[in-house]
Amino acid sequence: MGGCWSFLFRANESNKNPNPLPDSVDRYQPEPNPNHGDEKIRYDRRNSDVSIYFQETHRKLQLMKPIYVAVYPYQSSHSTDISFDEGDEFELIKDKDDLWLHVKHLRSSNTGYIPKSYVNLDETTPLRLVNNDRGIAEVSLLKYNIPYAYMVRRSDRTVNAYVLSVRQSHERLNVLVWHYLIRVDTKNRYFYFEQETALQHKKFTSFHQLVTDPDVLRCIPLSEPISATIECEDELWKIEHHELKLIKMIGTGQFGEVWSGQWKQTNSETIQVAIKKLKFHDSNTSNEFAREIQAMKNLRNNYIVSLFGVSKDPKTNETLMITEFMINGDLKSWLKMQEIFPGEHIIIDYAKQIIRGMTYLEHCNYIHRDLACRNILLGRQNNIKIADFGLSTIINGDEVERRRAGDQKLPFRWSAPEVLEDRTKYSIQSDIWSFGVVLIEMWLKGDDPYPEKHAMWIIDAVKHGIIHDRPANCPETFYNNIIKPCFEKVPNNRPSFAKLGVLLQKYTYIKE
Repeated sequence: MGGCWSFLFRANESNKNPNPLPDSVDRYQPEPNPNHGDEKIRYDRRNSDVSIYFQETHRKLQLMKPIYVAVYPYQSSHSTDISFDEGDEFELIKDKDDLWLHVKHLRSSNTGYIPKSYVNLDETTPLRLVNNDRGIAEVSLLKYNIPYAYMVRRSDRTVNAYVLSVRQSHERLNVLVWHYLIRVDTKNRYFYFEQETALQHKKFTSFHQLVTDPDVLRCIPLSEPISATIECEDELWKIEHHELKLIKMIGTGQFGEVWSGQWKQTNSETIQVAIKKLKFHDSNTSNEFAREIQAMKNLRNNYIVSLFGVSKDPKTNETLMITEFMINGDLKSWLKMQEIFPGEHIIIDYAKQIIRGMTYLEHCNYIHRDLACRNILLGRQNNIKIADFGLSTIINGDEVERRRAGDQKLPFRWSAPEVLEDRTKYSIQSDIWSFGVVLIEMWLKGDDPYPEKHAMWIIDAVKHGIIHDRPANCPETFYNNIIKPCFEKVPNNRPSFAKLGVLLQKYTYIKE
């Protein structure tokens, strides 16, 4: 990003012992808590023109809210004041006057008023609290282009929690940024790592203490906090075309081509990527491509393929979507390449990973609409990630959007009966049906479901309640307990993905 990274805070220069506050100073009544997670960047789904990603704008993406740190302890004397210790951190809500700040006390999560003379503005804080979006965090760290750079942000999924996001690769899960959950014990007023076994005994009274602790640094390599402002907000998702190198075409589709390639920023390691090229700019293809870009910007999870950015070929005017590269390709092709059936333990492991990704989509109110083995990718160590969000949409989208999405090509072998009756009736329950078909595919070792049946027979049979037979390799208990519930004709009788995860875990436990 070069010169696009810049920020300057004016510090409070008062370091002398503060005078006692006069009783006559007014205390302000607490105001309603603001929404600390600033509004995310939105994209109008009805706009099918992918060129919107390349319009020149000059907005800035601000990552940092003013953070104050206590230089002296303070004991409150009014109900609207906050007591605090030296070193405590505060997020500014409002600068009320020359004497008082309205703040959030981070290690207690209380809001109230503190005297300005007891605190300094913290210019070196690792906190970046303006935007809690995981996608923004990941792309910001990639563009910042310094190994082990980091930021502390609010969790976008866990209430009253923070996340330490680090530019740190994780080979098994095929990710370039790793996230560590930080909980707040508001009763005892400290921060702690919930999931890192080696650090669970540690208690921190400030984020400065947390990111400089020797035990933390032995477990989590940290270099420097990311800059507080990124110039050109709309540049964040753009990747310069000269930084890309196309190596080999690995797939084609109605939108164009998919290539394996490399992305190398200046003075940076080379990142292996997948590059999707949009070649035909008809309205349907362009709309699907734009929908996929937007979905992947919003959806960030270890079981969802990550978007790195978007580029444009200056010579051909082709739009390029750059994502992480999954070295073992799609699940359908992988299954068909195996000389023998992979075994029940592999199928169950893959099913669990798909469920985790789909449970995340379910939590985000997203519908995939094209869940099939061809759209599930495998990484280096058999980790699974869900891909191809060209047909995805958000639940409760407007009727025009649902009709437009319904006009797309229908993957009928994976479609629920209600969708075959009315293409606008897709839902998370219809994704559950598709997942049942995915399980059939896996037990068929990558063969198409309903083998040797023509399209009209399949559509008519599914509409009339006929479900896929149990594949020969599939245990009867798995078919009855896991697959058949996905094929309930009444959508609301199908389990959620979260419930399927419980059912599969129970099945695994019984098998063991």
